[in-house]
Amino acid sequence: MARMDDGETVAFLFSSLNCSHCLAWEPTFVSFLSQENYEVVLYQNGTMLDSEWKRSVAAIQTYFHDTETIRMATPLLFIGDKQSFSFAGTSDTSQERLHSNFKAQGDGGHITSFRSIEAYQRYLATTPDALIYLYDSASSNVGHTFYVDCLFPAAKSSSKPLALLDFQGMNSTNQTTALTLFGLSAFTPILKQKESVYNLAKESEVASATSLVQKYYR
Repeated sequence: MARMDDGETVAFLFSSLNCSHCLAWEPTFVSFLSQENYEVVLYQNGTMLDSEWKRSVAAIQTYFHDTETIRMATPLLFIGDKQSFSFAGTSDTSQERLHSNFKAQGDGGHITSFRSIEAYQRYLATTPDALIYLYDSASSNVGHTFYVDCLFPAAKSSSKPLALLDFQGMNSTNQTTALTLFGLSAFTPILKQKESVYNLAKESEVASATSLVQKYYR
């Protein structure tokens, strides 16, 4: 929800390991994601504790002030931003309809957020000129401030691609791979575009990073 507060469009799926409809729909949904670069936040009962899953559903219900559409039922797929959400799919939704729903409501301009390095690398193979930002969405550090104050305002209305790597949202394997890709021994916010790389933890590089954003989106 912090990401939606920051202005991102976020897709989220409620699912369950014990749901026959979820299991039947899984091949369709996985095939759809394999063809796209969309990130979907998964709330899966059975992977998460039942109590944790229910708290997550309730938190999103509260965020959008809706307990009718957003229910403790599975599978339910939604796309939301700071102001509203849209229903995007359930067990009888075809791949074609998923494509249509995401294109209409959920691609968030050209901002794509990644928690999977594998998905990020697939994206980069087809979008090599994208602006890339490694940051921590859960922390109020300089990297997050730079994103909210400088990067997102420039990116939200542009057609140029921005890839966000949400370090905090990654599992340990993806975190380790991300550090290796960026030549880091520990997390630090990094802005990159082709050969231009700036470390936002270094005050001396913030101005150059800001200039890169301005040039990229002019």
